[in-house]
Amino acid sequence: MLRIATSRRSWCLLALVGFLAGCDVGGAGLLGGSPAEAVAEDKATPQAKSQDCNAPSDAEQTADQMFRLMNIERFEIGGVELDPELSAIATRYACSMIDDSFFGHVNPRTGDSLVERVTAAGYEYYTVGENLAAGISHAPAIIDAWMASDAHRDVLMDPAFTRAGIAVRHGGAYGVYCVLLLAEPAE
Repeated sequence: MLRIATSRRSWCLLALVGFLAGCDVGGAGLLGGSPAEAVAEDKATPQAKSQDCNAPSDAEQTADQMFRLMNIERFEIGGVELDPELSAIATRYACSMIDDSFFGHVNPRTGDSLVERVTAAGYEYYTVGENLAAGISHAPAIIDAWMASDAHRDVLMDPAFTRAGIAVRHGGAYGVYCVLLLAEPAE
């Protein structure tokens, strides 16, 4: 879980990485991810780039189901709209985790954080947040796991967010990687 807010040009960190490791939901799964652990794991087990970031045959259905379930959870505070630009940014990051053999909010190879990734893509926002999951392939299990984690639930249920981007990709050490980006775009 990572949530960042910006007031146009100045960045303010509102909530920092929260993680729940080892969630056993239909197999070993991870949520959030600690950047320090991701760096340590990456250095301890260096691997060549996998280049196997694939959209599973059910990726669109899984993302759609996650989107619907997320909006059911957010019913009382207001749903979010699916944002293709955020989904493209989420997809690139899921593939980066697979290709660079890590799991976390900061890419240990490039050092890019959520803010840097979203800003580099040219997406203008007031606030942005991110939830990650790995090793969990079913939308209900992912949403349930995020809702069971205080830090992830806080991001998912933040009423400031009005847009969402979702990516589901196969490959890498965990088999499946999911990235949820939430934002309030600057308009």
